[in-house]
Amino acid sequence: MMHWPKLILLSLMCSSFLSPESSTVRTLKYKILKEGKPIGEVIAVRTLSGEEIEYDVETHMNLKLIINQKVDYTSKASFRNGILQNSVSRAFLNDRPHQSCTTKLRTGGYQILLDHQEHFLKRQVNYSGTMLYFKEPANVTLVYSEMSGQDNKMTHQGEGYYVLTNSRNRKQNQYWYKSGILDHAAINSSLVDIEIQRVY
Repeated sequence: MMHWPKLILLSLMCSSFLSPESSTVRTLKYKILKEGKPIGEVIAVRTLSGEEIEYDVETHMNLKLIINQKVDYTSKASFRNGILQNSVSRAFLNDRPHQSCTTKLRTGGYQILLDHQEHFLKRQVNYSGTMLYFKEPANVTLVYSEMSGQDNKMTHQGEGYYVLTNSRNRKQNQYWYKSGILDHAAINSSLVDIEIQRVY
């Protein structure tokens, strides 16, 4: 008769052979501030599994403009061997769909559907907006936006300090990094100017 400790050890050994490829998950959390007051949060998750990396970023805000507005953004992007494979981004206003953008790697570039309007990006994407939290954009000049389906210009302004310029409206966001991870940022959005600060 097999004793329980031996049975448990045998089960663990078997499961180690049967388990899928291990993955590494890292989560970052940021608070969103407007004029110094908290109005929401950002949760960014990076999952590494072999040559594949998946980014999952959720942003939740409660804004008081003329009336109270609940604003949510979700972005998921998948990379393989450092190349964007696909992404899906959605924006919600008061829990109702407001904007969506999907990006898929095709021969010669990417098929992009922004609110069902199709266009094509004829280049390889190695750095995108969801990566901004986890990887300092050193030597990066273009950042692909999964939410708007466009390239934006990134410039290095100093040690750990970068400015991203929106290619459509020319508005600028500022990013500060510590040890390669985003520490805080000043975002000049279409709705309101906000700051984000790392919590953990």
